[in-house]
Amino acid sequence: MNAPPAQDPLVATVTIGGMHCPACSARVTKALTSLPGVLQAEVSLEQRQATVTYEPGRITSELLQQAVVEAGYTVEGIEFS
Repeated sequence: MNAPPAQDPLVATVTIGGMHCPACSARVTKALTSLPGVLQAEVSLEQRQATVTYEPGRITSELLQQAVVEAGYTVEGIEFS
């Protein structure tokens, strides 16, 4: 029996409040990449955004928000593309 075809990864952009230094962005990166289903997280301190690449069906806005909040920051918006 063949496995179903793999789906292409999806991307979410998370706007984050409260980051002030490179250690902040590193903390957010670690929190996001620890989520099952997240393949990559690139956090820009200057843009106050994280670009999260993830497996379809495994990540929700609630999970992304929870990870950021538990790291000590706020979520100002999430866009899925």
